[in-house]
Amino acid sequence: MTADRIIPKSFGIARRFILAIVIFSTVLTLAGTCLQLYIDYRKDLRDISRQLTYIETSHIHSLINDIWLFNDRGLEAQMKGILALPMIEALRLERKDGPELAVGKATSRHLITHNIPLSYQHLDKTVPLGTLHITASTGHVIQRMKERALLILFTQAVLIFFISTFIFLLFYQLIGRHLAIMARHAAALTISTLHEPLNLERNQSPQRAKDELDLLVDSLNSMQAQISEYLQERRQIEDTLHEQATLLEDEIAQRQQTQEELNVINSSLEERIADAITELRKKDNLLLQQSKLAAMGELLNNIAHQWRQPLNNIAVSIQTMQLLSKAGELSQEEMDRDIKAVMDIIFYMSGTIDDFRGFFIKDREKREFVLQEVVEKTLNLLRSALDDKGIMVSVTAEPDIRAIGYPNEYAQTLMNILYNARDALLEHQVAEPRISISIHQKESRSVLTVSDNGGGIPNQILPQIFEPYVTTKGPSQGTGIGLYMAKTMIERNMGGTLSARNTAEGAEFRIVL
Repeated sequence: MTADRIIPKSFGIARRFILAIVIFSTVLTLAGTCLQLYIDYRKDLRDISRQLTYIETSHIHSLINDIWLFNDRGLEAQMKGILALPMIEALRLERKDGPELAVGKATSRHLITHNIPLSYQHLDKTVPLGTLHITASTGHVIQRMKERALLILFTQAVLIFFISTFIFLLFYQLIGRHLAIMARHAAALTISTLHEPLNLERNQSPQRAKDELDLLVDSLNSMQAQISEYLQERRQIEDTLHEQATLLEDEIAQRQQTQEELNVINSSLEERIADAITELRKKDNLLLQQSKLAAMGELLNNIAHQWRQPLNNIAVSIQTMQLLSKAGELSQEEMDRDIKAVMDIIFYMSGTIDDFRGFFIKDREKREFVLQEVVEKTLNLLRSALDDKGIMVSVTAEPDIRAIGYPNEYAQTLMNILYNARDALLEHQVAEPRISISIHQKESRSVLTVSDNGGGIPNQILPQIFEPYVTTKGPSQGTGIGLYMAKTMIERNMGGTLSARNTAEGAEFRIVL
């Protein structure tokens, strides 16, 4: 399936965005139109009511006099005069003593009837004369409301159309087409295409300030570059480790042969012994480098394991954004949240690379360092190797304990001890494996102890535990040079002491510096 087939049209999000604006604008326009028409309708009704009130105040007195005087001709003339007023369709005079008199005819479907009781004041008495029924039409009001509604709706529809079209084009130009490019790039991304950067069709002028899309593109390109660089470095390291492992086997065999030859050399051959010792020291340095390479390989495995879940999370986030974008359900808020989640993972992975690079850099000279910082950096690199095995690590530290030495070699020594503790816990299948690290100061010297509940070191091996090629593991699991190199770095290079002893639960290593 090609990238073009799985990516939706570039303006799919814009279409939904504009549809929402049109719907909202239409509802708002209808509501506003209804409110305006209702207000106008109430105003027209008040006008009709005022006209009826005017009739009652200005014509009723003369009507009462004509009724009292039985002046039917005058009554009819006055009622026709009232009928000539706007919106009045019919009048009907219902007399108490006399025939009913009516003028006009109600033809409209929308009518208002107003009843006015008539009475005459005679000798301090109120004499009821009848009731005047006035029928007014509201048809013209309704017609005017319809015409006004059509005019408002037409003008608003035209306005909404032009505004929506402008917003649609603006959204597509600024965001939509770039989202489509990024989605196609992400869908087509493979290991073989990591070197191809993502480029948007935008003005690349240096005067233009960077926005969120530029930052996202830079972050994605940076992530691709880091992943590509990591894969290349990993291939190179694997090749180097393979070569060094072969050399290590040859050197170990040669060292054993040299050791056998030294046992039979005559004690008088001092010059040959001195040469052999010089050769051994060179091989010790080589072993130190090979030990670092082996530790580097172990760390690479840990980092690769630590990266599986973040890389999987990145893949899931990208696929989710693709699916939501294809379905047209990716909002700006969701896109910002997913991009932030991916960026947090990338910064975490970048920090892991920085820790790995700095771990094996050889310190040029001794310097003061904080023990707890070295412990935390080492545990961060070994976290997956311990957590995945269910090993609980606890650290108890007095504040600001410092030492003078080579912090990277100190960290490598601690890493070697932790690996041995892990292997012992796994070998003895401890139900609740744990490692305890304690940092304190004693007589102006820093003391770090690492203890476990893995059963301890066999008594016959404990006195020789720091000698080269001495190991508690099988031949296929250990070379026996790790603790030898650790003791060399602590005691020869930094002037400290490294010791080991058994406790009631397991082994305890102690570094004094």
